[in-house]
Amino acid sequence: MYNQKLAFVTGATSGIGRAIVIELIQMDYHVVAIGRDDNRLRELKEMFRPEVIATIKVDVCDFETLDKIIRAQNIYFDLVVHSAGILRIGSLDNTTREDAWICMETNYHGTVNVITALRHHIKTGGHIAVVSSIGCLTVLPGGFASYASSKSAIATFCEHIRDELRMKGIRLTVVYPSIIATPMIKNIESTLPPVYRAFGWHSAEHEARQIISDTLRGRKTSFTTFSDRLLSMIANLAPRTFRGILTWWINR
Repeated sequence: MYNQKLAFVTGATSGIGRAIVIELIQMDYHVVAIGRDDNRLRELKEMFRPEVIATIKVDVCDFETLDKIIRAQNIYFDLVVHSAGILRIGSLDNTTREDAWICMETNYHGTVNVITALRHHIKTGGHIAVVSSIGCLTVLPGGFASYASSKSAIATFCEHIRDELRMKGIRLTVVYPSIIATPMIKNIESTLPPVYRAFGWHSAEHEARQIISDTLRGRKTSFTTFSDRLLSMIANLAPRTFRGILTWWINR
């Protein structure tokens, strides 16, 4: 395993993370895949030859355990993809402080934990991809305050450490996915806000390929499509106009 290109992937049991593991192994990477679900980790491992994948049950919120695991591996990675995260949607009246807290704990603090634990275990010339959300680049209607705030914290954290990582020879890509048809989304599809009808849905496999391509090319950001990149620019330059057009599109 040590003579191969090595990748470390979080959130590997479902959605984007699982698709990334599969794509990387098809690209001849050997992968350390972590997640919280024993059964799904076992199913993932059984898809491949045992020498190309190691699966580990660990929660990214548990820094001490995560740090011990990384130190015990004593290997250095060419690529780290942090895709673990959760989604909580609801208006101010329909969400709790706990919803906001768990979003920040899993999405933001989980990111800090992963990068802190791995920062000395990435090869010079290596790459990190961190999954944020296009929802943190503009204000979307539908109750995204807790989720988007946690994803905005991820993006801000990454921009502030980018130069530090660059000094170590490590490139960082912040990923801003649009709507991805993952189990996390499909499980609550019937209760999703109307804004989900305004955008096209994309497969986890498509998103995985885009993330890997942009990351290995050394791009600072990754978007699901060029249209999403363009929309984010418009939303940044003219936020009120963008929100007006989006509201009209949803209610048309």
